[in-house]
Amino acid sequence: MRPLDWIVLVTSLVSIVLYASTAGAAATPWNRYLLAGRSMPWYAMGLSIMATQASAVTFISTTGQS
Repeated sequence: MRPLDWIVLVTSLVSIVLYASTAGAAATPWNRYLLAGRSMPWYAMGLSIMATQASAVTFISTTGQS
C-alpha cells in the first residue's frame, strides 16, 4: 500500500470512531435499550424469542438436512 492509501485508511477509521463516540454519548443507556425499559409484556417477549428461533435460516437448513 502506498502512503496515500494509509492516510485514507487511518483517516476513515478515526472519523468512524469519533462519530460513534459522539453519537453514542447522546444515545439511551444500554440497559434501557436492551431491556426496553422493562415495559415489554411477557407474551411479546416470548413471541420475539420464538421468531428469533424460527428464522429463515432454520427453515432452509432443516430441509437441507433431511
